[in-house]
Amino acid sequence: CNMSHANNQLNIKHIYSNDILQEINSSVINELKSHLRGSQCLVACCFIDNFIRWLSLPFYKFDEDEYWSDAAEVKIYCPEGNINYGIIISTAEYKDGRLFVMLYCADESNYFVMKDVLMVTRVLNWTRSLTFEGVQEGFISMLEDVISLKNTSVMCKYEKKLLVMPETSALQVKLEYPPPDIFIGRLELKRSHIKLVNNNWDEKTEHSDFLVETLIRNNRGAAIYLRNDSKLPICWALQQHYGGIGMVNITQSNKTYGNREFLQILLKFMIRYYTIDENVPFTCLSKEHVHLINVFVEAGFLYVSNLFWITTRGVTGYKYVSYFQKAQIN
Repeated sequence: CNMSHANNQLNIKHIYSNDILQEINSSVINELKSHLRGSQCLVACCFIDNFIRWLSLPFYKFDEDEYWSDAAEVKIYCPEGNINYGIIISTAEYKDGRLFVMLYCADESNYFVMKDVLMVTRVLNWTRSLTFEGVQEGFISMLEDVISLKNTSVMCKYEKKLLVMPETSALQVKLEYPPPDIFIGRLELKRSHIKLVNNNWDEKTEHSDFLVETLIRNNRGAAIYLRNDSKLPICWALQQHYGGIGMVNITQSNKTYGNREFLQILLKFMIRYYTIDENVPFTCLSKEHVHLINVFVEAGFLYVSNLFWITTRGVTGYKYVSYFQKAQIN
């Protein structure tokens, strides 16, 4: 049986000597997205849109050799280059070496096709630590099989709830400002806040400040400041690299406003940004963040499904290391 399987693998490799995954031209992205039906495809589509938008941004020179609008390289693949399969595998590689992979399959009956593609393609280097994002619940066991067959292992695994706000609800959200005698509602984060945001992020690692800096520079963010300390925000949120609302944090409470009130104000500003950009507001939150999930639901977000974030261990000693190291699985 094993010999037969090995022969099949050889035949497949021979047939697809040019690689089964072919890169998609950006000119057909919108047509491709029309084939990605299903509510969960929002994450995959926003992942692609966000990285493509980054490439169109002006170049900001922070240091002598760093241009942050070019912080990541994105590639979008389909099996045989055919967008009609409704299968997409997109990679985003940061300049510091982190590699994110977004998988999506519009039809559950084609999960086995996506599994075969992952087994055969040479697009993914399994010696590296890979972070698979927004993985559909029905594909998890297949992905874990592939990871095992590639002689690597799962380093960490997050289960998150996809919460989406319907467009009609988002357009009806009214902004609420903090009382001016107590708070300043200055609605942006600055480069000087990188350390604060990174240190309060529960998925931070030694090198995650690079990602935080890129998000502050390139993506939407909102923050609330105390009037007597307008340098550091007490509450903030950032649009993640995959497009969802994330890194929501609050560092202190106030007698007049509780944490829930702060977060509700903050969330309304983020929702407004999404409507301005003509995007659907969504978030992916770990089930441990019950208080945050409740705030989002109260604001009008609806539960859609569970999605998974899985990071592989890669080969020990390989120079690239994933930043999701906090929740290591031994």
